[in-house]
Amino acid sequence: MVDIIEDVILTLRKNGVYLNYQNGTLKTKSAKGAMTEEVIAIIKNNRDNLIRYFESVSLSTKLVRKQRNLDAPLSYSQYRLWVLDQVGGGSPQYNMSSAMWLRGDLNITAFKKALFNIIQRHEVLRTRFSMGSENDVVQLVEKVENIREDDYLTITSIDGGEENIAQFFAKESVRSFDLSQDLMIRVHLASVNSAEHIVVFTMHHIASDGWSLKILVDEFSNLYSAYVMGEESSLVPLNIQYSDYSFWQRENLQGDAINEQLRYWEKKLAGLPVV
Repeated sequence: MVDIIEDVILTLRKNGVYLNYQNGTLKTKSAKGAMTEEVIAIIKNNRDNLIRYFESVSLSTKLVRKQRNLDAPLSYSQYRLWVLDQVGGGSPQYNMSSAMWLRGDLNITAFKKALFNIIQRHEVLRTRFSMGSENDVVQLVEKVENIREDDYLTITSIDGGEENIAQFFAKESVRSFDLSQDLMIRVHLASVNSAEHIVVFTMHHIASDGWSLKILVDEFSNLYSAYVMGEESSLVPLNIQYSDYSFWQRENLQGDAINEQLRYWEKKLAGLPVV
């Protein structure tokens, strides 16, 4: 039964639907248009077994905020991406870029303030990855006061032709990150004219995913609009950061817990071509 339910969960994920079980309630989070009639039927038909599955997953520790003087381990997904980066020599394959077209008068002070607030708010965006004292790679979060504007922001101008804009975006999105030196976000603001600007956000996948790009754009828009109006941020402060999750994951996925996960994937991947 467990294998069947895990197959159901994987099927839903492939369709852009993610499940969350909280306080006895099964909740969904989905990409736009993902909740088709077929997907809804899958969830309804398996609801009881899904709930039993989530209730059977016991975790030994609670996700809590850790002291900031501790070297944080990488999550398993981060470690995988770090290894791939070492093998690929800083390949831009795992860059994640998103562009916004700004029309109208640009309030550059509000723009810079909103961007800095984002970097201050999300520690993972000012994280570098380096070998720690135990000869293992760790996350090093840069202090806000040590960050300079040119660490993450470039401001230029650009000819507004369609081909030039496409080339600008393509060039910006394939600039490699140095995971040991760079911040995990890079922003390039290009002025087409006094009333049109293009801003390209690029993050490395070690610090972001598809949901992160949407969150970044939404939060930036919220902050920029507030600062233009002379208001303060309405975003709720974050009590938990990604490094807290990394600690939590490493503390929980040990011994039998991780061996069970490994056995599952060994079974799923059995028989695949070596390449």
